[in-house]
Formats: sequence, C-alpha cells, structure tokens
Amino acid sequence: MTAEGAFRIDYVYDAGEADHAGGSRFFNYIRLNESWFADYLGWDDPRPDFAATAWRVANGPVMSPGYVRWHPRILRAALGRSDWDGRLLACVDVITPAPEALKRSPEWGGRWWRDWPSESLPGREAYYEPGGKELRDDPYILPSVSLRWAVPDRAVLDPPAAGASLPALQHAAKHCVVALVAELNRTINPVLGQLERS
Repeated sequence: MTAEGAFRIDYVYDAGEADHAGGSRFFNYIRLNESWFADYLGWDDPRPDFAATAWRVANGPVMSPGYVRWHPRILRAALGRSDWDGRLLACVDVITPAPEALKRSPEWGGRWWRDWPSESLPGREAYYEPGGKELRDDPYILPSVSLRWAVPDRAVLDPPAAGASLPALQHAAKHCVVALVAELNRTINPVLGQLERS
C-alpha cells in the first residue's frame, strides 16, 4: 500500500496548476461549480450534501486528475445522503484478487480466468480493464468488493452559512475534503493492507 493510504490530497499538483501563485486548482473548481452548493445551504442539516458535493468536485470526472488521489485498487469512491435518516453514506469499490474457486474449473475446459491486468508505473501498480487483443486471447474475471457505511458525524463538517462569500465556501470545502480523506482512510486502509498481504 502507498505510504499515504487509500486516499491522499495532492497539494503540490494543486498549487502548481492553480491560475495564480499561491492559489489552488481545487478552489478554481469550487468557483466554477459554486451553484452546486447553493440549493441546500439553507436546509436544517446541509452537512451531508455539502460533504458529498465537496467530494464530487474534488474527484473525477469533475477534476481530472483529482484533488484527491486514489490507491490503484480503488475503482469508485462516492458519497451521498441516506434517504432513511439523512446521514452521509460512503461507497468505495475495491479491486480484489479472484477467488481460487473461480479461476479454474473443469466446466471451463481447464482454462484459467485471468485476473485484473496491471502495468507497473513509477512507484505504483496501475490496474485497468482488459480490451481488444487481451480479450481475444484470454477470458478475464474482474472481481471487486463494494464497501458501504455511514460516515461518522465527526468527519462531516459544517458548511458556511447560506450567502457566505466564495472564499468562505472554498475554505470550508477544503477542510471538509481533508476530514473526509482522513475518515475514509481509517476505514479503507485496513482493507487494502489485508489485500496486499494476501
């Protein structure tokens, strides 16, 4: 597993790609998508929606590459409000190895299913979906697990008040994303660690 864990914020790239010295590329995207935050800031509890919107802006496809970088095994990381009690819910899909029982079977003529293809990049492994020649030559099984849970309230920060300035919104969104990265790492890092030991 990378030293940073499941998720990390790329502060160096964010500052280097900003539109002015001392700026933030993430702040630029908050400005471009400011209207996304306006609808619910007057609600009784706007925190889950604010957190989900800040997370959405901080990741692809809105920001590409994202303000938040993901471990190579992570396929998807989405946040949203529960329709049952309004809490913030997380859904993270993680690439796993294929179960041994599914890799080879007499019913498949003794053929082996190939696992997720990957390529070595500097400092990490990158997984990708097979296509073209790969699928012509071999069958693939692409297993993953979907982890879903309620995000603890301590990681769901207060948004600025309705009508707050753009800088207040930008800083609140940044603090929110930092708290979410820390909380998601607490849950996902042990899972990734176990996968890499197995």
